[in-house]
Amino acid sequence: MRYRFTVSLSGLMVFLSIHLNAQEDFNLGKRIVGLHVDTSRSNIATIGFDKSLNTYHWAGLAFYNKTIGSTFLQLNQQFLSTLIRTDRKLITDNQTFDFKLRHRLSSNLSAASNLTSFILSDNKSLGSSISKASSHVLYGGIAYQPLEMFVVEPLIGFRL
Repeated sequence: MRYRFTVSLSGLMVFLSIHLNAQEDFNLGKRIVGLHVDTSRSNIATIGFDKSLNTYHWAGLAFYNKTIGSTFLQLNQQFLSTLIRTDRKLITDNQTFDFKLRHRLSSNLSAASNLTSFILSDNKSLGSSISKASSHVLYGGIAYQPLEMFVVEPLIGFRL
């Protein structure tokens, strides 16, 4: 496989998102620059199945976040699969995996790392053979939060 190094530092890459916010560490009473914990999505896992005539759908989701001392981690995994039974089986599988880790260095600065993986397999376009595509990315850097809803997160890493 070919490694392609990716630098995401366009100046200072500003990473704004609804999910970015300061985390409260209740044990130490200090902020962790990290991802917003939405209590409605905290630590869930679901598996679903649906059948409609000759089409089958499977869906799986896992979402976990945890603050341990001055470290915040978040895991998100999603799996979707579709099978259509005709004269030949048409199959599509998607898997997405995200892992984010933040470790507080000071009140508004944290070490940050992101691991992301995406895998797709599909046999609909090339006849009976299954085509596969994937992307795996590892980034590391810092997360700086000068304001409550504003985070600057310059990261550097590689894609595989």
